[in-house]
Amino acid sequence: MTEDKTDKKPYMRPVLDTVTHNPGAEIIRYGRKKENILSLGSGESDMPTPDFISDAVKKALADGHTHYGPVLGRPDLRQALSDYYNDIYDVTIPADRAIVT
Repeated sequence: MTEDKTDKKPYMRPVLDTVTHNPGAEIIRYGRKKENILSLGSGESDMPTPDFISDAVKKALADGHTHYGPVLGRPDLRQALSDYYNDIYDVTIPADRAIVT
């Protein structure tokens, strides 16, 4: 007698049943469907990284900033983006509506 494999699920470790969805990926998928959303989430420059950025990364690593940041982005960065759009474009985007994934 042959075994019917159509009803069998592949074995997965039980811990995988507790994994939650990725909010950052959800936000990116949502944004792709919307007009007037500027995603800076992917892509790679063909220019070398400027020294001031490389130096800042080295300092951040030396200072112990080696873990993932908040899911919606660092609050100070979100506020800086809000301020930037207000100053440059006279557009009010509250910091709690700016998301950096």
